[in-house]
Amino acid sequence: MERIPDKKKRFKNYVREIAREHIKLEGAEDILESSTDTYVILLFLVDIFDDFEEKFVTDIPESFVKEIIGYIDNYFRSYGGFTARESRNEIATVIQDCDMMEGQMILKKFVRDFGKKAIPNIQSNIKIKMPGEKITVSFYAALAVGKPTIEIDSVKEFASFSYKEINRIIL
Repeated sequence: MERIPDKKKRFKNYVREIAREHIKLEGAEDILESSTDTYVILLFLVDIFDDFEEKFVTDIPESFVKEIIGYIDNYFRSYGGFTARESRNEIATVIQDCDMMEGQMILKKFVRDFGKKAIPNIQSNIKIKMPGEKITVSFYAALAVGKPTIEIDSVKEFASFSYKEINRIIL
């Protein structure tokens, strides 16, 4: 007779599987050592590509998004989060052992730090590469809480309905 794993073990296995298949992170095997019954998904959207494509043929948007991903990954790693690019301009972060209130506090702190630390650095890097051109970039964030009984894609979809602008810059 096969032993049915307890709820915590099923959750760990579920998130490991999602990390392997959907988020495609390196080292997904080691993502969860312990976990509660909830996790937070943060989605970030960088609205830059259309503006660039109308004015330029360049790789700056790609390098720009990679720089943003690096900042987001480093920031949320301290909370036990893991980050991956979901699409051309969308970034997803999953934070284990986190509920809605904690997630909102973490996101609020991120928005403050992002505006103070990341944006000035990004602005100066882009201005060096594109002197004299003006481009508007908007940053959006969304948050949702997931449980092991809910498909992670459903949680991401739910989060995507609640995007809010967190910053806008003119480069």
